[in-house]
Order: sequence, then structure tokens, then C-alpha cells
Amino acid sequence: KDSTTSGSASSEAKKWSDAAATRLAEFQSDPGKINVSEPLPGKPAAGKKVHFLVLNLPTTQIAQEGMKAAAKAVGWDLTTVLLDPTDAQAFSAGVEQAIAAKADYIVGAALSLATAGEAVAKAKAAGIPVMVTYGTDPAEGAAGNGVYVSSAGPEWVDKIYPAATDWAIAKSGGTAHMLYVNVPDIPIMKVTNDANVAHMKEACPTCTYEELGLSVADVTDQASVDAAVSSV
Repeated sequence: KDSTTSGSASSEAKKWSDAAATRLAEFQSDPGKINVSEPLPGKPAAGKKVHFLVLNLPTTQIAQEGMKAAAKAVGWDLTTVLLDPTDAQAFSAGVEQAIAAKADYIVGAALSLATAGEAVAKAKAAGIPVMVTYGTDPAEGAAGNGVYVSSAGPEWVDKIYPAATDWAIAKSGGTAHMLYVNVPDIPIMKVTNDANVAHMKEACPTCTYEELGLSVADVTDQASVDAAVSSV
């Protein structure tokens, strides 16, 4: 191999690695304070009923535990509804169930209005706020689509996922070969891959990136592990 060409390639890779490390520094430093500065006007009223709609997948266990802790902290009655990830109408049915149970609030992890919009409209009509995490729909509240809060959505993805790829770029010296195991059938997960692809194209031409798209059913068994291992 020509030493000049090799040296040039190495220099190019280092340039991308150094730039990634610089961007990454923002996420690795302690800001010293949380970014929520406005206090609640008072202690939340106890006894509220909240239904948490979440896909029945191993990856959602942390979210389930977090919701339990949050509900306990404010004295709310939490009902966790585990949804079949292969059922396109699962979120719609979950919202309908919460309405029938006269829930005060509904939280949907990865809920999409594309499949549950009609049910969310019914919740809005019933005066039940719907909050979404890991969704792709904006929060418009009572004046709009009935989604009052949207957290960890596309704007969050556009910050966090490029930061994750920057870690790989910096760690590899600008020569990373990344395999992203994804479930594109979940709307927000498609957004994560789009963010990765756009960032990698701009941030590290000397790296490679490949998406391994799995079905929701694959994630529930050994198939996801086998597919990932065979792709490495």
C-alpha cells in the first residue's frame, strides 16, 4: 500500500475523530443543575388514576419501573397495560380501555396517532390528557391533537443519537464500522436510523454504517441476537 495514500487516509480519519470528540464533550460534562427551574404550584393531588400503555418487550422494563416509582412518589394509582407489539391496534385498544376505566391521565410509550389517533380523539373528548414518550407526533393539547406532552421525540433523537455515533467515531479514531440493530416498524425507531444515517454521512466519511432492521416479533426471541451476530 502506498505510504502517502495510507498516511492521508489516516489523517482524514483523525480529523473526523477529533471533531466528534469535540462535539461529544458537551454531553460528557456535568451541567451542574437540572434544566427544570419552574416549581410545581403545589403538591399533586393524590389518588389520580394513570394508565401506562407500553409494548410488552424486555427493553421497556426500565420504563415500567420508572413509572412505578413516579406514581408512588405522588400517590397515584398506576395501571400498566402491556401491549402486544405485533398488534397494530394495540395502542388504540389500550386508550379505549383507559377511557372506560375513567383514567385521569394516559401515558403511551411509542404511541402513534397514525394508528391510535381516533382513540386519542375520544380521550380528548372525555377530558383525559394523553402524554406520549418515544413518539413522533407533536404535542398540541386540547386545542389540537389531544397529545398534551411529547417527550423523547424527534428533537431529542436528533441530539442524542448523533452523540452516540460521535462516541463510536471518536473511540475508533474515525474508522468505525457500525451495525445498528433497529425495529423500523416502530415509528420513532425509524426516526433514530434516519438521524444516524444523516449524521454519519456528514460526520465521518471514513466510517461505515449499516442498519439491521428487525421485525417486532424478532425482538421477542433469540432471532434478534442471532441476526446481529451473523451480521458482525
